[in-house]
Amino acid sequence: MLTQIRYSFVLFLAFSLGVNQPLAACSCAEFPSFCTNAVFGRVFLGRVIDHQIGYYDGYEAAYFTTLEVIDPMQSEGLPDTLSMINQDGLNCNASIFDLLPGDSVVISLAFDTYPWPEGYTGIPDYPTFDLFGCGVYHLVVNQGKLGGGTTNMMEVNLLDFLQNSTENCPILLNTTTPLNSYPIKVGPNPVVDNLKLHNQNDRVIRYTLFDLLARPLRQDELPAGQETDIPFSDLPAGTYLLRIQGIKQEYNQLIIK
Repeated sequence: MLTQIRYSFVLFLAFSLGVNQPLAACSCAEFPSFCTNAVFGRVFLGRVIDHQIGYYDGYEAAYFTTLEVIDPMQSEGLPDTLSMINQDGLNCNASIFDLLPGDSVVISLAFDTYPWPEGYTGIPDYPTFDLFGCGVYHLVVNQGKLGGGTTNMMEVNLLDFLQNSTENCPILLNTTTPLNSYPIKVGPNPVVDNLKLHNQNDRVIRYTLFDLLARPLRQDELPAGQETDIPFSDLPAGTYLLRIQGIKQEYNQLIIK
């Protein structure tokens, strides 16, 4: 049975790696697309440290991922380091086992800590949380691309995540790639005090700055050819999302402070 499970995991992982390519379109389904339940309120931003295997009687028996908690966000009482189990694609969750060390992930916790059965070796000495089943969700921020949340690793519709009812699917750009290829200039990124936005379009644009909890922090319109400064001095260090909407186009970019 264990061999069959491991073989299934390898097949799933190979399939995931095959389709997990940067996509311009997104799922356009309710987030998360494979369940209709609301996202649980215990949300945190973590960074992948490594992936490990727990053993029982000398055999591989459990896969888990070690995470550094970057921002506890809505999850009170989290340790600085924790592990996630049952995130290997063998349930209705997408696999995060193939993420690289340093990748960031936004996770919503539905369960309390996982009680490791007696007899396991190689298990962590810090709390482990269960990421099993429908109703437990995650978003992956991988090289500036926000994805995950679906069983086939397709892009999550960011507009759904931001609770926006419009039908446009956004393209999320790399945080290190400014919008210089578009008639919109944004910088500096990372930002310290002010983020300058220059509208080089011939029409008005509308911009909205969100935090990772999808709360709008700044929003306004910017006429054609005009510049403005978006203040960041009163915002805590972290990751933000700048959404820029035109008449027929929309761009989203992660902003780091």
